[in-house]
Amino acid sequence: MQHAHQKAIIHRDLKPSNILVTEIDGKPEPRIIDFGIAKAAAQPGTDQTLLTRGGATDGHARLHEPGAGRSSHRDVDTRTDVYRWGWCCMKLLVGAHPFDSGKWQKQPFDEVLRQLREEDPLNPSTRLSGKKKPPT
Repeated sequence: MQHAHQKAIIHRDLKPSNILVTEIDGKPEPRIIDFGIAKAAAQPGTDQTLLTRGGATDGHARLHEPGAGRSSHRDVDTRTDVYRWGWCCMKLLVGAHPFDSGKWQKQPFDEVLRQLREEDPLNPSTRLSGKKKPPT
């Protein structure tokens, strides 16, 4: 991801199935694949792509960062990929998503995006222990 970000490319759909691990010189090396909805950052006219209208969402709802669904993709930057990388790490280390995405299956997409913006995800230790998040 760092290489793509240095070239001003935002993946926007980082998820476990888009991360391959290969062996190079006897060491595991991750490879990011499927840049199908990637966006060139900081270039004129990149607020829209051929596949995603400006202001539309991309990728999978459970992976969306808290800023997802805002009115403009001009706000999308490398933080999108960093957030999704953290999500992938949590899934790998804990075996669970930061949010309980099962409850989202019956909710309207706008409500899912609202929860992403306004609710904090569970801590990895909380997800690992299976405990509910304490009330705030």
